[in-house]
Amino acid sequence: MSGSSGIRGYYYQVLAALLESVDNDSSWVSVRIEPYTKEDKVDIEWVYADSIHAVQVKSSINNFDRGNVVKWVKTLVEDAKTAYGIFNVPITYRLVLIGTTDRNADKWISDLQGGRLKFEEDDKLKGIERELSNVEVKKLSFDFEALQALSYAHMQEYLSRNGKEAKFESIKTLCSELVSELFAFSLKGREMPNALFLQLINKHINNEVYGITAINKCIPQLSLVFYEKGIVIESDHMKGIHLQNTPLLNKHRTDAMKSLEKAKTIKLPPPPPVESNRVETDKPKFLVDLLDTDTNKKLQGLLKLNKEIGDFAQFKGIPPINGYIKVQLSEKEILELKDLSKSILGIELNDEDFHFGGLEKRVIDTVVMFGPPRNIPRGTKEEKEKYYAIEDAHCSLLSYQLLLEYTDYLNTCHPLPVILKNIGAVPDEEIQVTLKFPNTAHVVTPERMEVPFDLFIEEFIRENSVFNNLIIPAREHGVMAYEGSWLRMPVPEKLRLPFENVKYTREDFIKHLESLFKYEHFREGDQDIVQYDFKSINPSRKMAFPTFLLVQTDEDMNIEYTITSKHLSRPIEGTLNWFHPDNTEE
Repeated sequence: MSGSSGIRGYYYQVLAALLESVDNDSSWVSVRIEPYTKEDKVDIEWVYADSIHAVQVKSSINNFDRGNVVKWVKTLVEDAKTAYGIFNVPITYRLVLIGTTDRNADKWISDLQGGRLKFEEDDKLKGIERELSNVEVKKLSFDFEALQALSYAHMQEYLSRNGKEAKFESIKTLCSELVSELFAFSLKGREMPNALFLQLINKHINNEVYGITAINKCIPQLSLVFYEKGIVIESDHMKGIHLQNTPLLNKHRTDAMKSLEKAKTIKLPPPPPVESNRVETDKPKFLVDLLDTDTNKKLQGLLKLNKEIGDFAQFKGIPPINGYIKVQLSEKEILELKDLSKSILGIELNDEDFHFGGLEKRVIDTVVMFGPPRNIPRGTKEEKEKYYAIEDAHCSLLSYQLLLEYTDYLNTCHPLPVILKNIGAVPDEEIQVTLKFPNTAHVVTPERMEVPFDLFIEEFIRENSVFNNLIIPAREHGVMAYEGSWLRMPVPEKLRLPFENVKYTREDFIKHLESLFKYEHFREGDQDIVQYDFKSINPSRKMAFPTFLLVQTDEDMNIEYTITSKHLSRPIEGTLNWFHPDNTEE
């Protein structure tokens, strides 16, 4: 590394430390730049009351590739564990990349932060697999001016939190002075206690030279930003993300895997051959006899022929009407299940996995007084368990396959994680937020959203369902849950008898979405407008929107917003910049 590159990299470390210091000014105990560790992989050491945060900063004018990102994560975790493991407190890790990343690195970072990484036995990260949930990879612009501008914005927020304000030029000068002093302090290798850092800042902000004055405490300071913990950093711009569809599919995949693993442990012989008793006719002999007698009139409406009747041609013998037939899947069903198992689960099924021993089922379903006809297999406990396991696996795999088609649609619905901030010193209430989208973007409203197959609607609209968790921001202590004036009740669970399958409809799904998407939607010309109402927000607080806004677009977009409230003398206007995830440029 050249001398200028080394100085620049060190300066970036100091700037990164300043950004985090003013963001979390009251939560950390001490900070040290370039602390001593065995492998020298920790650039910034943050000590909190009950944890340690280890940071490594990498900067480059060239693209960061996947191999280097993986290597740096591994060495940072190993070095920090060695240095701080003796303290027996939780350790969190952050790799800060100042520059751009290639597509493979982006995908790996997304998989890491979404918990989707998979490891083989020889994987280089296998040894730190447990720590990866505590690893964050943060990307910042390599453009020095852009990074400085980010520090100015954070300093402005710090001043606002402390009831101060200053002109832009004064904030620039203040940040330059602070970075220079932090740079000089860090060269001594000493830790800086939180109290000393605040003293350093207050020395400058209380100096009349910088023109810092007290703000009007009667005016709230409201704004919108993108943010989702561990996925989207807090900013007025973001690169688009996709919905994390994996949990939607995992249930059916896991259920199928458990069922097949259970079925494969039960080894049974094939059913014994049956001597032929067929009649050369289009229908089994007992059906011919049945249809030629008055018995049919007596049974009409009471008996329902089992689906196996349609497959009788594969059997060599036909039992009497009240008898049993050996349970045996058709070749088509076996081939389908084999293909699904291999393609979805990676599990190879053999012919013997479909042997059910002497298990039998009635030719005709048993008619009961209440409820649908029943056909309970007759056989040993193991025979029944294997048959039900295969049947359940087949159902789960088919459900997975159908749901996969719906998740392809969901991937076209880009989630916008937006939060409302009050960086002022006074609370505000009766807040209305209006967002105006460009004509190239379409907000996914309840009426516009594609409805899943009927099979999944009940699963989607249950309280605390996986689908709900997919579009509702995860709770965290730093961001309040949405508090609005809308009160829409979720779809109530339909009453059913023990034998009854209740069908949920498209209308049920739309009503459920209306209970989640708590906004008003308008069309003005060729543009979508959405409007949210917030009850109130206290000073220095952040509040999540009720759900992610889902938007379909093929282009980058600028979203204009307006905020009005009880205590604002005039509306606040701003813009959120969103970049399409398939755009190759950072």
